Parts: sequence; C-alpha cells; structure tokens
Amino acid sequence: MSETKKMTKKELLEIFKSEYKTVLRKYERKVEKYALKMNEDYEHFFRWHGDDMYKAQVNLKAVRELRPMTSWDDIDKIRTWLNHQIKSIETTLIEGSQYPTGTNIMHNVADTLHRVSLQELREDIQRLLMVVTYNG
Repeated sequence: MSETKKMTKKELLEIFKSEYKTVLRKYERKVEKYALKMNEDYEHFFRWHGDDMYKAQVNLKAVRELRPMTSWDDIDKIRTWLNHQIKSIETTLIEGSQYPTGTNIMHNVADTLHRVSLQELREDIQRLLMVVTYNG
C-alpha cells in the first residue's frame, strides 16, 4: 500500500503560485484574443464579442488584484483571504440586484455581464483555494 506524501509548505506555495499564474494567463490570453478582433473590425467585434471582452477585462482586473497574496508565506492567511473573496462574490451574486436599475442601456448591460463574469471568477478562486486546502 502506498503512502501519500504531504507536501512541504514551500512546495504548496509554489504550486499555488503556478496555479495563480495559470488563471492570470487565461484572462490575459482572452483579452489579447479579443483585442485583435476588436482592432480588425470594431463594429463586428462589438456585436459578437463585446460581452466576452468585457467579462474577460473584469476578471483580469480582479485576478490582478489577487497578486499580492502570491508573495505571502502564510498558507492560512492565503486560505482566509481566498475564502473571503469567494464569500464576497457569493454575497454580490445572491444579495445584489438581479435586474438592471439604471437609465443607461450600456450601464445595465455592464451590470449584467459583471454578474456573469463573477460566476467564472468564483470558480477560478475556488480552484486556487483547493490548491492550498488539500494536502495529502
């Protein structure tokens, strides 16, 4: 019977940093992809990809705001902060207005897309949390 080896704190932090970089690259690549399309034909881009670019931009900004924790050495602090981020997203999604309330159509669209983008961001943050939660 093989015994599962627990990772050291250093190994766990390195895996966490690697996962963070993977999530960051995911959104950077999406933004780059849509930026190319936007520069080719903005009208077509706006109609068919504007929503995807907006969601990618919202999540890229949020993931970049998580960057400071990649320099922390305290796994419990990272875990606590990630749990707080997830709880904040869930609160926004559950308790926030589900219907646009503004008079500006683009503002209303942005509000709706922001909620959709938070759903994907929550999944990515949960993935990061799993890295620092499960250890052999």
